[in-house]
Amino acid sequence: TIKIKGVIDRIEKVNGKTRIIDYKTGKTVLRDLTFKDTDVLLAGNKEKAVQVLLYSLAYLTKDKSEDIEAGIISLRNISSGFIALKEENKVDVGRNFLSAAITILLNKELIYEHNRNSTYCNFCN
Repeated sequence: TIKIKGVIDRIEKVNGKTRIIDYKTGKTVLRDLTFKDTDVLLAGNKEKAVQVLLYSLAYLTKDKSEDIEAGIISLRNISSGFIALKEENKVDVGRNFLSAAITILLNKELIYEHNRNSTYCNFCN
C-alpha cells in the first residue's frame, strides 16, 4: 500500500462549478499548469501541475459526478487571478501519472541521486 497525503488549500463553488485552489507564495504562470502528456509530468518539471492534478484526482475519487476546475492563485502574480490546470480528463491523466510514477519509484534497478542544482528554502536549517 502506498499512501499519498496532501492538503487542499481551498474548495469553493463558482457559478455552479467546484473549484480546487492551491495558493502559492511564489510566482506561478499559465505554462506551469500546461502540459502535453504524462511524460512531461514524469520528467519533473511540472511539479505545480502534478500537485493540482493529484488534488483533482483525490477530489473526483470522492465525487465523480462533480464538474470541477483546479488551479493556483499565485500571491506573487495576484493580478492573474485563478490560473486553471489545462487538462480536461483529470481522472485518467492523474491515474496514468500515478501508475507510471509508482512503477518508476519501485524499480530497484534505478539509482537515485541528489540534484546538486536544487534550491531549498532559505529559512530552513
